[in-house]
Amino acid sequence: MPKETNFQKDVDIGESIAILVGTVIGAGILGIPFVVAKSGLGIGIIIMALVIIALTYEKLFLAEICLRTKEKHQLPGYAEKYLGKKGKWLLTFSEVFKYYGAMTAYIIGGGLILAEMFGGSAQSWTFIFFTVGAILIYFGLKLIEKFELWMTIGIFIIVIGISMFAFKEFRIEQTLFFDITHSFTPYGVILLAFAGAVAVPEMRRVLQGQEKDLKKSILIGNSVIFLLYLLFTVTVIGVTGFKTTEIATVGLGQAIGPGVIILANLFALFTMGTSFLTIGLALKNIYNYDYQINKNISWFLALSVPLIVYLLGVDSFIRTLDFIGATAVGLTGILIILMYWQAKKKGDRKPEFSFGMHKLIGLTIIVMFALGIVYAIYNNLSSLLT
Repeated sequence: MPKETNFQKDVDIGESIAILVGTVIGAGILGIPFVVAKSGLGIGIIIMALVIIALTYEKLFLAEICLRTKEKHQLPGYAEKYLGKKGKWLLTFSEVFKYYGAMTAYIIGGGLILAEMFGGSAQSWTFIFFTVGAILIYFGLKLIEKFELWMTIGIFIIVIGISMFAFKEFRIEQTLFFDITHSFTPYGVILLAFAGAVAVPEMRRVLQGQEKDLKKSILIGNSVIFLLYLLFTVTVIGVTGFKTTEIATVGLGQAIGPGVIILANLFALFTMGTSFLTIGLALKNIYNYDYQINKNISWFLALSVPLIVYLLGVDSFIRTLDFIGATAVGLTGILIILMYWQAKKKGDRKPEFSFGMHKLIGLTIIVMFALGIVYAIYNNLSSLLT
């Protein structure tokens, strides 16, 4: 009997880790090599390390928020409890803004990948990618939710397979370049690629009765994500160097050969498509379930904004990821830290584990996120004015 119990505990921990890894890993991985190639691999790894440390603290803080609260909520619910109505609306805005931005980036990227695979206009393929995705979201693609674990395993296998194929083309000298003037370039894309705080309340649900393992699950999950992203980034830059493309697999496939072109582009299309569908369904359900809006109008609200943004001229995969990551993910992170400090005082449940107030660490992360928001807004305004 104890063996069976221990086995079930391990299964639950494994499931909670899979939820975190499956939530975080998506199309953002495809943009990291391009921005890291601009700054140089050494600087890029430092940025990745700083971001994963900050977001690990963020997720651990959110885990304690969940454990200090009797009721089970998602992020807006915790924000309302500890920061009031304004906090709830600000966090909801941040998350919805992030979703819309990511969906816009994915339809841009999907069009580029399909044009690379089949030729023709990227814009035409963008509309085809969007239309197919919109139809699937309208009917509700439960398949995506059911097979999230298998999709995540598939991504791992493909990344490792690509790395093995790429080994003979790897050039160490291409990883030694760095440009201090582009030190901040990777930040927004990396922040978005590593985001995934929304997974923590679901991880707590899976670990009901063994909540003390939530900390371990977060630490293991974030470590796995970091190592996978690092492997992919080092592989791509070692092969393509200065020729790294916005969607990393495009240039990687061209550099290695026909077989890898197909594998790499299918991998890119797979991650773009599943990410677009998952986020689109989440937005549709937010409007339909949480705000009691008719399902047809909910579908229209979820799909119309990314298309309108694209039609207004937003057509850069990387710039979109960068802006959304630095602003929306940064704002959510700031709000989670503020919620954490309030939960320490106002929580109505004794948590299974507890950290200190961590004022210095929290303030440091807040300053990092705030500076990222200011820089991203300034950078984009400067581009519009020039």
